[in-house]
Parts: sequence; structure tokens; C-alpha cells
Amino acid sequence: MTEKLTDKESAPEPKKKSKGDFNEDEKMVAPELRSDFKDAVQWSPYVKTDENGYATVYVTFPDNLTSWRITSRVITEDTKVGQATNTVITRKNLLVRMETPRFLQEGDLVTISTMIHNYLGTEKNVKLKFRAGNTELVGDSVREIKLGSNSEERIDWTIKVNNPFGAAKLYAEALTNEESDAVEMSVPLQPRGLQMMVPTVADFDDLYKNEVKQLYIPGGTDMRSVTMKFTVAPSLASTMLSALDELAGYPYGCVEQTMSRFLPTVVVAGAFKDLNAPISEALQKDLPKMVEAGVNRLYGFQHSDGGWGWWTNDGSNNFMSAYVIYGYKMAKDANYTVKDNVMKRGVNFIKGKVASETDATTKAYMLYVISLVDDKDKDKMKKEIENLLSNAEGT
Repeated sequence: MTEKLTDKESAPEPKKKSKGDFNEDEKMVAPELRSDFKDAVQWSPYVKTDENGYATVYVTFPDNLTSWRITSRVITEDTKVGQATNTVITRKNLLVRMETPRFLQEGDLVTISTMIHNYLGTEKNVKLKFRAGNTELVGDSVREIKLGSNSEERIDWTIKVNNPFGAAKLYAEALTNEESDAVEMSVPLQPRGLQMMVPTVADFDDLYKNEVKQLYIPGGTDMRSVTMKFTVAPSLASTMLSALDELAGYPYGCVEQTMSRFLPTVVVAGAFKDLNAPISEALQKDLPKMVEAGVNRLYGFQHSDGGWGWWTNDGSNNFMSAYVIYGYKMAKDANYTVKDNVMKRGVNFIKGKVASETDATTKAYMLYVISLVDDKDKDKMKKEIENLLSNAEGT
């Protein structure tokens, strides 16, 4: 597989120069490596001002070169409140940016793009170096360009992914005689193929009992990507609790993919609550955020007719619309907030489409979901169910 990870369709060729164009003896400034990248810098909830209302907060910025928004909220002893926001920019005059994917897969041939920006006052000879740890760099690791003042240029590097695990450590540097920059980023590696889980269970009621179990590993599997997890539990029911947190996660992708993450997360949240089961501190903190993210993501996918398809701009689908309403009903039953107008529009959509639905399975599911969320029009729904059953008996 070949990927092109860039904003533009094709990268311009680096400028070719003769020996006279580039001074090989020019002394380059050593760069300071940037590798600490964060989305949020600091949270200081207990800052006290002096008698004049001033306070000092010391902030260490990460290595991102970007605009940072600073928000301060204050409250006095007599409950007067105030808020202010400001922006600060972290920047360099000569910088290199690297565009990377979220992960790399074994066997990929990938183009990694670096963008070099020159905000210095003069044109610069720039020496570029690139390294790709745990992967194979295809082509030269050093390039030389001339870059004008207030200009930028993109240089592409091709890497081949041969390992199925670990992380690719990508390093890029841009050197000039006045200012230099270097960045390092880690990208997770994944094995090629489908992730498979092969379970087996053994029941021991005798401490001195021996039992041998065989696990089937498909042929052609790269054994470097195989792991084994061994769990001991006092009962079969208790083994289910340890697997619940594997179902929870943040939503992504289309409506169907979002629901495939959102609905299990809602079920997990309800199960832990109903069973009063132990839950990790991290999952306990993230579960409400995961559910809220799913609810909000599905808001954005709702169409003007009240239904849902797979994406924002496609046609509404009867089954998918009923599926989303079912998920919202489960979320409300677990005491999560869902907008009433979103639910109402969605329910009205499937109620308006159920009579014309020709697929018996989809129609049955729509009627089931309607029965869960709306006890009105019982006679109409009963008639639809009777028609569905009579048609099923006639086939």
C-alpha cells in the first residue's frame, strides 16, 4: 500500500544546485530537538491573587509551535465572578514540520512530508536530514535546498514499514548558519491483517488437576505480533467483568462505526453501575466522556428529515435511523442526557417510514424501537405488527 500524506496533490522537486550554489563549508547551527507535543499545557485550579488582584502563574510550554489560548476564571469571597482570555504564540524563525499518520501498518510504503519555513530576514542554505527508526528509509537521508525569506518548501521522504510492532521514531532536522530546528515523533506500528482473539477456558475444581489446552494460530501469522493473556477467576460470571472495559471506547468513523463504539460503551457503563462492579480509575473517568462523545457525534450525522444514513450528506436509511434511536434510548435509560428534539425528530422519521418499509426484518426492528420509545399510536403500530405477521405466515 502506498499513502500520500500531504495537503497538496504533488510535492515540488527540491531545487537542484551546483557546488557553487551551496556552501559545503558553511558552519551550521546545532538544532534544539522538539519532541514534547501536547494539546493542553496546564490546569491551575487554586491560584490566589494578592490584595491588588494580581497573581503569577509559571507555565512551561511544550514543543508545539502554535497559538495557545489562556483562559482565566476568578471568583471572590463575596461570589463576584469574572473571566478573561488571551492568546500567546510559540514560534521559531526557522522551523521544520512533519506530517505523519496516526499509525503505520506492516508492509506500507509511505510518504512522510516535511515542511520547512524560513521567517529569517534573508535567503538561507538549508541542509535537511531525515531518520526513520524501526523502519527503512528509501532514498537519500540528506537534502540541500535554498529557501528564500518568508518562504516555505515541502520535502517528501519515503519509508518502508517492515516491522509489525513497536513504533517508528521519525526524526527531521533543518540546519542553517543562523538558526536550526529538529523534530522527533513516534508513530505506532501495526501488523498487517485482522486482529483475532482465540479464547479457551478450563475449569479446575481440584488443585492437583492437570489439563492441556491447545490454541489454534492461523497459518502465516507473524509470531512477533502474537501475545497471550492468562486470567484466573473464581467463577465464569466474574470473567465477564474483566472483559467489559474492552468494549468501551471513543467513537469514530461513519454512523455505523460510531454506533458500534457508542452502544457497547453505554452497555458497559450500565453494567458496571447495575452490578456495582470494580472499575479502573481511568475508565471510570473516561466513560462519561466516551458516551457524551458518541451522543454528540450522532447529533452531527442527523439529516434534515430527522433520519440517519451512514454519513452527513447521504440519504436517510430506515434501519440505521432505528439503530441510532435505540442507542439513544439505551443512553437515556443509563441516565445520560440526549436532546429531546433530536429524539423526537428521529422517532417521527421511523414512524413515518415504517408503513412503506418492504424488508420484513427492518420493519420488525423499526416497530420494536418505536415500541420502546413511544407508547402513542398503539392501534396503528398493532396493525402494522399484524400485517407483518400475516405476511410472514403467507411466505
